[in-house]
Amino acid sequence: MPAVTCSAPTTTAPPVPHRSPESVAHAWIPGVVLVALAVAPFWHVWASVGRIGLRESSLGYLLLIPVAVGLLIWQRRKRLLGLSVRHRWVGLVVAAAGVVLYRYADRLGPDLVGPLAWFGGPVLVVYGAVIAWWGTSVVVPLAAAFGVLLLVVPPPESIVTAVAFQLMFVSATVTTDVLRLLGYDVQQYLHLLVINGNEVNVAEACSGIRSFFALGVVITVFSLSLPFVWWLRIGMIALTPVMAVLGNMLRLIPTSMMYGSTGEGAAGLAHDVLGIVSFASIVMVYLGLLSLVRWTGLRVFQSPKPRSEKQRDDKVGQTKGEVDSLIAARGTPPHRFGVVTAALAVGLLGVTAVTAQDWPTSGVSAYHRQVAEQVREARFTLPGMTAVDSGLPGVALDMLRPNAFRCVRLVDPQTGSGVYVSLIHCRYVRDMLHHTPPVCYPNSGWVELARQRDTVAMADEAVPVTEYRFQRMSPDGSQDIYVMNAFITPDGQVSADQADAVGQSAFQGIRDAWGVAQLSLLFDAQTTREQRRALASKLLTMNAGVINEIRRTVSEVDR
Repeated sequence: MPAVTCSAPTTTAPPVPHRSPESVAHAWIPGVVLVALAVAPFWHVWASVGRIGLRESSLGYLLLIPVAVGLLIWQRRKRLLGLSVRHRWVGLVVAAAGVVLYRYADRLGPDLVGPLAWFGGPVLVVYGAVIAWWGTSVVVPLAAAFGVLLLVVPPPESIVTAVAFQLMFVSATVTTDVLRLLGYDVQQYLHLLVINGNEVNVAEACSGIRSFFALGVVITVFSLSLPFVWWLRIGMIALTPVMAVLGNMLRLIPTSMMYGSTGEGAAGLAHDVLGIVSFASIVMVYLGLLSLVRWTGLRVFQSPKPRSEKQRDDKVGQTKGEVDSLIAARGTPPHRFGVVTAALAVGLLGVTAVTAQDWPTSGVSAYHRQVAEQVREARFTLPGMTAVDSGLPGVALDMLRPNAFRCVRLVDPQTGSGVYVSLIHCRYVRDMLHHTPPVCYPNSGWVELARQRDTVAMADEAVPVTEYRFQRMSPDGSQDIYVMNAFITPDGQVSADQADAVGQSAFQGIRDAWGVAQLSLLFDAQTTREQRRALASKLLTMNAGVINEIRRTVSEVDR
């Protein structure tokens, strides 16, 4: 009897459909155009982000965000090439939410929510365009890139100021304790250190705020670029504030020692060099900690997935290929293909037309020239008082980058008391944020004791001002001053409130470009309130023409 051979039937897996270059182009070229159309209406927002990154050293990391996003997308390019066009209405909803946030940002306040909405709204519009074209399946492979793109939203100035102030105090306190342990004679007055009789002010540049933000972004991108386990990623990011403070101590303590012994010249050079050394040291410490974790036997990287799970995760590309075959056989459903994209494109074109109606920019340069001429011709003289022109400190010049300024010290020869008058105009409103009295004076070691709103007569007009009282401790004892402050903006206003004049316009790129002027009067402690108001009224009345020129409404500017 012949032997019967039994064999199990063999099955071969169906070939995985490959995406042709034509299908890849069909999925990507229109999608990229749609994303570009989502970026275009908010060009002034993206330009404002770039300007902030270029002009503010503590937020310079903003310039690296596009590079980081591009790197994360490139790392995931194989998964992205498997995606097909999947129009989804949820993308239109996300984009609409971004437009609403942008348009109503000025109603949400200038301190926290408003800036986040104004900068974050355009980011949501980009998210919506991506989802509207490729569908929700794009969220998983682009999750890291989406997360890093959110970092392009500059932190609100209130947060930056609060963090910088705390870092300055911590840095000054730790430096004082360490130098005392080393045998130095150190006295601390808030942010002011007196080392061997030499004053060292721990200002914002020495607070570690630059490392705080830059290191956080670098470590976040680094942790997302490699397949670290989830707990290690969280730990690396959470450790950045501590590492930033320790790195700043590595720079600040030797610099303070040099300030106390060699003077400002050599100490300033050491401050810059040690900044690079401290950042490199932080990176080396992170690498050392990673090596230590691996040495303990703990898993650092995610384990490779079994073949079956990997195939299941990669079925996006396979099913997309099958869907392409079905679409080719059955035809493209007209009710789905292009409807969402067309609706989003038309909506974005409408948004472009609306945003173009914001404040014009064609007359900015001419307006700045006119203001500069007026500021230089300001009359800061009073009968019976000696006027001495003075400049701005180098730190203030670097911070403000003023379009024009005039600073005069008026002194009564008989009593020795007087007033320091300054009129400063910045081309960009945001440059003035660090120079408002509640920020500038505490950063220099002054403590705000009181503030009150008041009005000062300027010809037939009552001009609102805010008067602050500050006190500073030093080896010579305490010193009190009064600061009367007002802001002048090209919308016809003189404002006593920094939030109204500065905060609201600083995060809105077009208004930011028209600039703002600050009129500040610093009085000695022995002057009475009546004397301060009388002197301020005389100075404002003499310079009413200058003030009116600065606050001309945009519609009145010759363009």
